[in-house]
Amino acid sequence: MRWPRITVPVGARIIAAVMAAAIFAVAGWHAGHKAAPPLSGVPVGIMTPVRSSDPLAAGLARCEALGLRADGDAGCAAIWAESRRRFLGDAKGH
Repeated sequence: MRWPRITVPVGARIIAAVMAAAIFAVAGWHAGHKAAPPLSGVPVGIMTPVRSSDPLAAGLARCEALGLRADGDAGCAAIWAESRRRFLGDAKGH
């Protein structure tokens, strides 16, 4: 069995070729373009957090530093509960 031949108009072929050339031109320009320098000289992962007088913020930072071990930490559970209460408000609507 032979497949039917699909004919594509010449105008569509020209448009496709122009679009492909434009895509390659933009990709080439982007590859050769220098990236903007970072906003600060310190990489984001090394930056120290801003000190806060809020003990909840300090507790949240401690729990974040614990990573997966914070899951079983009762102190972190209490801090997360207080954080949820502050964010969502009391269940009574206060």
